[in-house]
Amino acid sequence: MHHLILRGLGLLASLGLTAAAWAQPAMTVQVAGNTISGTGSAVVDLRATGGENTVTFTLTWDPAVLSYVDDAPGADLPADGRVGITRNKSQTAAGKLGVLVGLSPGLTFSAAANQILVVKFAVVGAGSASTKLAFVDTAGLPKNKVFDVKGSAIADASFVETTIVARTVGSSSTPPSAAN
Repeated sequence: MHHLILRGLGLLASLGLTAAAWAQPAMTVQVAGNTISGTGSAVVDLRATGGENTVTFTLTWDPAVLSYVDDAPGADLPADGRVGITRNKSQTAAGKLGVLVGLSPGLTFSAAANQILVVKFAVVGAGSASTKLAFVDTAGLPKNKVFDVKGSAIADASFVETTIVARTVGSSSTPPSAAN
């Protein structure tokens, strides 16, 4: 048995894979500098293990702080029609965007961080405030799930939120909740 494990590890190494490539997939959302001034974008990444084909999620934010402007496919998605993106924008005024990103049958995301969506926001109101960008299961919108190439949900996939500061252009004040 020990011999088979060592041969398997050797095969992984010959393919350029390591044990780290077998870690659980994770969805993350990031904003450069954790701040949006006036307008700005949040990047949604799938940190894939190499066996993922489809992801569904609902991204949420505080609509009193940010308003949805638009979104675009991420830089790491195939540009040759081998990916489908479906968006449910019916609740963006309430701070919720539902998304499904699926590769063509048989294809998988690279075992790396894959930028899958860029969401553009505008800051609402004057001054500065903080808000979470989070993945939340919401009635009527896609559940937060990652699926493998066979269409099976990957049970241990994680969805990681972030807190950002939103400022109107020219504002330099720090919101009380971000100062702690």
